[in-house]
Amino acid sequence: MPGGVAYRERMVRIEVVGEGTAVAQPDYAALTFTVVVRDGSARAAASSAETGAASLIDMLDRAGVANDDRGAQSATVHRRTRWHGDREVFEGWEAVINVACTVRDPNRAYDLVEDVTAAADVALSGPHWVVEPSNAAHDRARARAFEEGVRKAESYANAAGLSLGDLKEISEGTGAGGSPSRRLAASSPEAMTAALEPASQTVGATVTLLFDAE
Repeated sequence: MPGGVAYRERMVRIEVVGEGTAVAQPDYAALTFTVVVRDGSARAAASSAETGAASLIDMLDRAGVANDDRGAQSATVHRRTRWHGDREVFEGWEAVINVACTVRDPNRAYDLVEDVTAAADVALSGPHWVVEPSNAAHDRARARAFEEGVRKAESYANAAGLSLGDLKEISEGTGAGGSPSRRLAASSPEAMTAALEPASQTVGATVTLLFDAE
């Protein structure tokens, strides 16, 4: 039973869950730009949105964002209506294209946002600061989780008047992941300067340990 002491016939085993965290600077920033165009014709709205998305991708190319790190993620065209009294009134069509990109140097996120948001009809979601699975912070979090698990197992053994024996099983749980991403609505670049600075992220690890005890 996790977090406690289990007695099975004459064999005693102690199973515990250890958790650990570590802080790291993000490895990259993930941004999503949204091109929105409204028109009286569905075809015209879609065509203008495609043109805007193509211009946006050109900007990303000029900014040095690799081809594998950017692309159109989704596109929709839908009717726009409003209610006037008890009647739904058709107002035209809206085309939306989302273009996601990865900025490998988090410190360049502001420069990219400044250039892209200067274009009309482009909104921003992000940055979302990401810590790669290979980042050493994950190793530190796992080590701390293991140490915490051993400490808890020893504490349970002492409380039960037992000696902690061999470690029999190790299984990894789901870590805490990164701290909540910052989400920003598009505004003037000057207002976003501070918010676009890379934010430290907390990564976590959880491990389940099973010990013999006597």
